Amino acid sequence: MVGFQLDPSSADDRILGELIAFERANDVSVNFVTADYGARLRAKGHDLRCLVLPHELRRDDQDERAQEIRQLRERIARYEAARPELRPFLAVGDKQESFEEFNYQAEPPSAAAIDSHIARLCERHRHSPKAGDGIDRDEWAKYDLSWDAYLEHAREYLAASWSYRNRTFFLQFGAENTSEVSANNVILRLHLPDGFAVADADGYKRPVLRKPPKRPQTVYEMIFGSAQGLGTFDLGMSFPSYAGPTPKLRLSAPRIEKTNSYDIEFDSFRIPQGDKIVWDPVVIIYDDAIEPSSFAIDHWLTIGNGFGIAKGSFNVVFTKR
Repeated sequence: MVGFQLDPSSADDRILGELIAFERANDVSVNFVTADYGARLRAKGHDLRCLVLPHELRRDDQDERAQEIRQLRERIARYEAARPELRPFLAVGDKQESFEEFNYQAEPPSAAAIDSHIARLCERHRHSPKAGDGIDRDEWAKYDLSWDAYLEHAREYLAASWSYRNRTFFLQFGAENTSEVSANNVILRLHLPDGFAVADADGYKRPVLRKPPKRPQTVYEMIFGSAQGLGTFDLGMSFPSYAGPTPKLRLSAPRIEKTNSYDIEFDSFRIPQGDKIVWDPVVIIYDDAIEPSSFAIDHWLTIGNGFGIAKGSFNVVFTKR
């Protein structure tokens, strides 16, 4: 009984247990004949073939109270036999798919392409001293040093930005409850192959190019800028705020375990009927010299109030631009 997930105190379950044991012991197929809807549901859940009792063989019970009791029992059995059904998916924008496709560029930008971009940046934003501008030469020297540091940052940004667009990809997983009962204590386990790094995407941000340094100002510009700011003074009392940002409570953060490959686990306490959950994303990161290649993600889904483990797979597809 225990091995079949049946309740020995239930008469129906004891009958099912005998039938299942007989099938397995004699390697035969048993037909379960009953007019009890609840019993048929439970039997089908254990892969027993069910036949409905012909109408002429059913007991003709005119007792309304007995009929009502039977109907109530059938309703209870139908509810108890109902199983939550979940459909795992990859969240791709507004879509829920079993696969996701990414485009990537094979080769990083050449040194000549980066130099050309840096040259255009200087043409648009870098200033040079002019005769009679009234700005101290030391100020221009500081400005030039700031630009040297800025250009180094810009080169790092160009490399990081290319890697972000062509070697960094975000995956977000979810599950939809397609049944009429809640799914409790849901766990989704994923297995990703090696060849890249996997990390929690929380706090993983796109590279940002800082603004270029401001050129030195003339005396007139400094005076005029100060005068412009006079109208913004607040004569009222102000107090500094020492309150930091409230950390976001993360209920769907992934648990990532690295061996030769990667195992990821998500969980949810409850997914109501007809509802869905989208867990926090993970990021996969390739080395610049390695071209991404398509791969499959095996997944296993368990539900606390369900039966067994549902297995499937997602596919991640890469297309070269």
